[in-house]
Amino acid sequence: MRNGYGNTILVVDDEERIRSIIGEHLDECGFKTVLACNGDDALLLVKRCPEIDLIITDVKMPGILNGFDFIESALASRPTLRTIIMSGFTDEAETRRHVAQRFLIKPFTMSYLENEVYGLLEIDS
Repeated sequence: MRNGYGNTILVVDDEERIRSIIGEHLDECGFKTVLACNGDDALLLVKRCPEIDLIITDVKMPGILNGFDFIESALASRPTLRTIIMSGFTDEAETRRHVAQRFLIKPFTMSYLENEVYGLLEIDS
């Protein structure tokens, strides 16, 4: 298994089970993970935690910001952040998928997610 080399990843999903599974898997890969349940809370974390390197977020969440809006706001203040958006719904995703560097359709495997994360962070095996 590759090592996360100390990179910090923010995982944002309103479903606790999904958020926890992704967070635990990335922790096992050597990443530091920070978890949030919606885009509003996540944006505060981005502003307070300069160590965040990558965002993985769902599209549909409670609160003011959906995943796309959250990424746009986060990138406005931190343009070097890497971004992955994930969704089981593809309506808005088809027109706004360019907002994130990667778009993952749920469900996906942890192995697939891991490869996308390593690719975006340019970590070799």
